[in-house]
Amino acid sequence: MTAMPPPPSSPPPAMPPPMGSTGGSQLATWGQRFLAWLIDALIVAVPTIIVLIIGGVLVASTIDTVTGDLGAGGGIGILLYLLTAVAGTVFQFWNIGWRQGETGQSIGKSRIGIAVIRKDGSGYLGGGMGIVRALLHSVLGGFCFLNYLWPLWDDSNQTWTDMIVDTLVVQT
Repeated sequence: MTAMPPPPSSPPPAMPPPMGSTGGSQLATWGQRFLAWLIDALIVAVPTIIVLIIGGVLVASTIDTVTGDLGAGGGIGILLYLLTAVAGTVFQFWNIGWRQGETGQSIGKSRIGIAVIRKDGSGYLGGGMGIVRALLHSVLGGFCFLNYLWPLWDDSNQTWTDMIVDTLVVQT
């Protein structure tokens, strides 16, 4: 009797291409990048909206209409707002910063099948540089929305942030 081989495990994430190339990988399109961003945004937005509605109801239902003072439920509603803001921010820095830096993919990018790699093909950014990239995206996107549209006409489909940290977004 022959022993059965173990079932195959899921393959590890694809490694970045060799230095100086995209390894034959196609650059991600602006549409793919947008869909990945939308997924990442909705992961935080949907629970946030639900919590904001609950918090708003708590605050509105406990306001004393004569004095304008908040009851205990109002304080809980405000606390929910603050906790939601902190949790959403921490999650986004983990997902779009750390996770994407370490694996090349945020949750949205993994669903769409694209990844961030170093332009020289030497690997992923790493968690720390992933957070730097996320911060740069926030700052540049906040000052000028053009950062997010730049891949539409750039030959390498890069945002200004990608140019600064020397990354490409490729199809996996």
